[in-house]
Amino acid sequence: MGAALASRAEVHKLARLLGQPADRLAYLEAAPAQDIARVRELATDALFDGDRLQVFIEDVGRHNAIDSIAGWLELQGLAVRQSAHKVFYTTGRLTSEMMIKAAQMGIGVVVSRSGMTEMGLDVAQRAGLCAIGRATHQHYYCFTHPDRLIRDVPLPARPGDRAA
Repeated sequence: MGAALASRAEVHKLARLLGQPADRLAYLEAAPAQDIARVRELATDALFDGDRLQVFIEDVGRHNAIDSIAGWLELQGLAVRQSAHKVFYTTGRLTSEMMIKAAQMGIGVVVSRSGMTEMGLDVAQRAGLCAIGRATHQHYYCFTHPDRLIRDVPLPARPGDRAA
C-alpha cells in the first residue's frame, strides 16, 4: 500500500471524524507484504495539485483507494473546495460512485487508464468534472469538459532523447 495511513492511531482518528467504528476502516492500515504479493492487481490512485504529487495509494479495491485519499485529505486538514488544479488519477473504471467521491473531494479533473460508465459520464457532466479515460501514453478520451484541457503543451524530455 503505497502511502497508506501508517498508524493505528491515524485510523482511529479518521474513524472518529467519520463517525465509523475503527474496525470498518482497518483496511487503511498497511497490509503485510506477503498478503499484497498474493494480489494479482491493485487499484492505484494518486492525487495531484497541479503537477505536484500529493498522495499515492495502492489497495485491493478501487473504492478503498479513493477513500484512503479522502481520509488523507481530511487528516492533512486540506479544505475541500472545487479546484481545477486538483487532478485525481486512477487505474479503475470511472463509475458514478467514483465521480461522486471525486466531486465531494473538490477535484476538478479525473483521469483513468480505464473506461467510463454511462452513469459515471452523467455524474461527471452534472458535477462539472473534466473526465478523461483510456489515458495511456499520449492518447486519451476526454468525456466531459474538454475546455479545461491545455493542449499542445511541450512534454518534458525523457532521458536519452536527443534535442531536435
